[in-house]
Amino acid sequence: MKFKDTIDDDKFYEMVFKKGKSLDSLGVAKATVTNLGLFCRDAFGDDTNAVLTQLKKEESSAKILNFLNDFIDWLNEDHPDVLWKRTPTQKKATPVKAKSIKTIRDYMSFAKKYLKRCYDCDHIPKRKLYKLPKETPLIQVEWTS
Repeated sequence: MKFKDTIDDDKFYEMVFKKGKSLDSLGVAKATVTNLGLFCRDAFGDDTNAVLTQLKKEESSAKILNFLNDFIDWLNEDHPDVLWKRTPTQKKATPVKAKSIKTIRDYMSFAKKYLKRCYDCDHIPKRKLYKLPKETPLIQVEWTS
């Protein structure tokens, strides 16, 4: 009998749902994996599996950290040339839009879990060494009549 070091995407989604029985968490996990795929295709010209398998072979904390930082930067920008369909039946593909800071934080949490569980990347930094974008301070507007 051979035991696996990793799990596939469906098992990952099942694990996410089982943990908290939350459809919201499951949706964020799926969105994270989808955006990782779009990022890998856009930045590296290859699918997620090929990119993450290569990243795992490198066994470098610095390279994983750089990958995560590049993913954050990518999420923080609009990509009018990267088109995707939310569902297979959607008629027109839409461009990828920049994500909010909260969404980026949520995606980073699931991206690190995905790298660990599905690709057995042991060199993920324990602390938050990646750089999240700063929140834009709220601007107070005074209305005059």
